[in-house]
Amino acid sequence: MCIPTRASKSPPPPERAGEVDYVSGRTRLFGIVGHPIAQARSPQTVTHELRRRGAEALLVPIEIAPDEFDAVFPQLPEAR
Repeated sequence: MCIPTRASKSPPPPERAGEVDYVSGRTRLFGIVGHPIAQARSPQTVTHELRRRGAEALLVPIEIAPDEFDAVFPQLPEAR
C-alpha cells in the first residue's frame, strides 16, 4: 500500500500527538477497530507519526461490538 507524502509547501506536522490541523482531498484514512475503542491511544500516536514522516494520512477509531462485527466489517471501504 502506498501512502502519499505531502508536497514540499504543505504545512508542517503538528507538534504534539493528538492534534490534527488539516484534512485534504488527498488524505488517506485508515481505521482501527475495537470494542470498546475510546481508550485507544493508537489513533493519536499513529496519526502524529504519519504526519511527522510527511504522509497525508489519519488513523481513525471505529467501534464495532463483537456481536455486530461479522455484519459491519464487510461494509467498511477497502483501502486502495
